[in-house]
Amino acid sequence: MTRFIFTTLILISITACFSFLTKAPDSPALEVKQLYLEHTESFITATNALLTAVESGNEKNIRQQFLKTRAAYKQMETIVEYYFHFYAAKLNGPPIPYFEEEEADMPMQSPVGMQVMEEIIFADYAAADKAKLKFEAKELVRYAIELPTINESFAFDDANVFDAFIEELYRITALGIAGFDSQTAVNSLTECDDALTGLQQYISVYKTNYEKSLPGKFDQLN
Repeated sequence: MTRFIFTTLILISITACFSFLTKAPDSPALEVKQLYLEHTESFITATNALLTAVESGNEKNIRQQFLKTRAAYKQMETIVEYYFHFYAAKLNGPPIPYFEEEEADMPMQSPVGMQVMEEIIFADYAAADKAKLKFEAKELVRYAIELPTINESFAFDDANVFDAFIEELYRITALGIAGFDSQTAVNSLTECDDALTGLQQYISVYKTNYEKSLPGKFDQLN
């Protein structure tokens, strides 16, 4: 009986080792997904720091941390806007009431997120706005924490990822450069740089495969 158990354990170990050695490497799209999840962690840290700054009441610190928080968002914007549009609206949607296009029976939604906060922080920062700003900061943290938990049902494959890349280039060109989501802080060009930095990081995941198919062309793409 002892010999049987020992032999069985050896066979299980060999099978496990063989499975590990023959496991296909992760696709670039899954590496993009992992990089995105790392970006979400950086964003969560930034939103918590912003909430702390808001609670302290120091206007200079609030403005500085707000810009850092949106920079962190912009670096993952490529993926959030493409896969998680609901959260994109909650994190950085226009500061105007809106309807959910995919939920026709839902009532009009009130704007939330960083654009709403920006109007408070970079306009005339009145004492009456402090409670609203604190509420918005807490909501931002809440949605940021939820973001990395809702990715499993979405297909991170090469076709969709490259669609996301193309859409982000359009977004930067049509909205970013025009200052669409930085109308009060007027920080749009810096944020375009942040968005391009994030996009470039995602694209770099494909460098090895790209060079195998089209030697010397990745630098041109980059």
